[in-house]
Amino acid sequence: MARADFLLVEDSSLREADCYQATLAHTGLLGCDLRSANFHDCRMTDVDLHDSTLDDLRGALSLRGASISPDQLLPLAPSLLAAAGINITQTARQREP
Repeated sequence: MARADFLLVEDSSLREADCYQATLAHTGLLGCDLRSANFHDCRMTDVDLHDSTLDDLRGALSLRGASISPDQLLPLAPSLLAAAGINITQTARQREP
């Protein structure tokens, strides 16, 4: 539930950080390890996450207002899909008649 304006954190381990309901504005988390961090109900305005590790984030839909690079898209995709309620399966489910 923290509030940060004009914060810059570089090359730091923030693995499993709890940013629940944080308000981040004009902030950079650059080159940080954010694996398994919790961003549920976080509010972001002009937040730069470039070069940070974004695997297994919780609350990925709360990243609205953040910027990432194209190479971060694939590691972030499973968290975004899970947050949106989209299941990834190997085969189609059998439909019952």
